[in-house]
Amino acid sequence: MAKKYVEFITSPEQQARVVVERQGWLPGIDAKHVLPVVSAKAKEMLFGDVPPEVLEKNGLVFPQQQYFKDLLTAYEEKLRPARTQRRARGRSLPRPFRMRLSLRIACLVIALPPLAIVIWLFFIPFLSSAHLSLIREDQWSLRNYYLVWRLYRYDILYTLWIAFFSLAVVLGSRCSCAGISGSSSTGRSSSSSRSPWFIPFVVVGHAMRVLLAPKGTLNAVLSQVGLININDPPSIAFGWMGIAVSLIWKNLALAVLLVLGAYRSVDETFLEAARNFGASAFRQIKDILLPMSRASLAVAGAFMFTSMLASFSVPLMIGAASRPRWS
Repeated sequence: MAKKYVEFITSPEQQARVVVERQGWLPGIDAKHVLPVVSAKAKEMLFGDVPPEVLEKNGLVFPQQQYFKDLLTAYEEKLRPARTQRRARGRSLPRPFRMRLSLRIACLVIALPPLAIVIWLFFIPFLSSAHLSLIREDQWSLRNYYLVWRLYRYDILYTLWIAFFSLAVVLGSRCSCAGISGSSSTGRSSSSSRSPWFIPFVVVGHAMRVLLAPKGTLNAVLSQVGLININDPPSIAFGWMGIAVSLIWKNLALAVLLVLGAYRSVDETFLEAARNFGASAFRQIKDILLPMSRASLAVAGAFMFTSMLASFSVPLMIGAASRPRWS
């Protein structure tokens, strides 16, 4: 990514359009490569007094290595002795907060009852179920899994297809929208996008059943404007599309929070540098935000995918009665 970024900002087109014409600076590369793509007005303004041939012959490179070396020397000579003297006078820098042993034991005692309940009611039964699933006729075997696959493979594939499709739509839409408006979004817009998160899945299923039914609210409105025939309406609710629409709408709020959190972990200076060199919003998302936050986005995707798989009330209320079914 760094190589592509350097190639992008050192291209003659970007140097001419952004550095010379927009900022009014001298180009950072050889001027003879930039002149053919610079407008006549910018060329006269920048190279009227100093021709590019003179600039190429007599121009000097900024001594960055010596500059940073001088900064380091100044720090070593002035700031570090001051810190050492401060410690010697007994006024050391504040140390991180450390919890006393008695307080740690008290916190552990408070956390033990709920932790024991989770282990006893969830973790131990899970281990027991996993152990029994691998035993058939008092022998270790995978025949139970084979039987489940033979009887319910279409239901499993149907469930995975809807979950993956919904996840792709949610992440695709939220990654684009959050990248475009994330840096300038206000608390009010974020609060308005969180509303689906607080609505239970049962309420979402009932609402989508009323909205997407063959003679539901959506088809009634579309029939009033003449887009569909109410006597032969399309049915979205009782199929995979209805389940996908419900899961997508329900998880949009969670996706907003997770994607914005991932994007805000990226240093703003990278985006400012990209904007200074004329990168569009799509280019900033594709080349900066997505590569630098891919680990956080992967965790967000796994979290939303398991949330979709654990939703049984929505498929029960609006899913199809025939096979395959949500499993």
